[in-house]
Amino acid sequence: MHKGVTIIEILVAIAVVAIMAGVGMGISINASKRKTVENTAILVRTQLFQARSHALQGKKVQCASTDKLAGWQVSFTATSMALNENCLSSGLHVTKTTTFPPGVTATPLPSPSSVDFAPVTGVPNLSTTVTVTITGSASPDILVTISPQGLIQ
Repeated sequence: MHKGVTIIEILVAIAVVAIMAGVGMGISINASKRKTVENTAILVRTQLFQARSHALQGKKVQCASTDKLAGWQVSFTATSMALNENCLSSGLHVTKTTTFPPGVTATPLPSPSSVDFAPVTGVPNLSTTVTVTITGSASPDILVTISPQGLIQ
């Protein structure tokens, strides 16, 4: 009768554990990247909802009391977005800028680099639906859409 384990059995057990740990790490990294892209899409939607809400309320933050509100805007670059208040006399005032996480980009198509929401009505300046594609490495793209009627999905 043989009692104990051989060095070969120990090495096989260690190899199996190492393979399982490697697979688990790969799944975990991909899940983390996917969650980063999902969170960025939520952030984009939230910023668009906030701009529309401010426009519907006629909210003025940096416009002078005598200056009329022209609307609220969300402008995009590939790696960031900004929430802007648009005043008739003094123009755009950036109220919040958000930089996307590393490796995450946004592409609005058709390509307006901004979406403006009119005061009181909250209707955007769009003739067609705009889709903002949120892209990250090893993750499926997530689409955020803004319809000409102001519906954000």
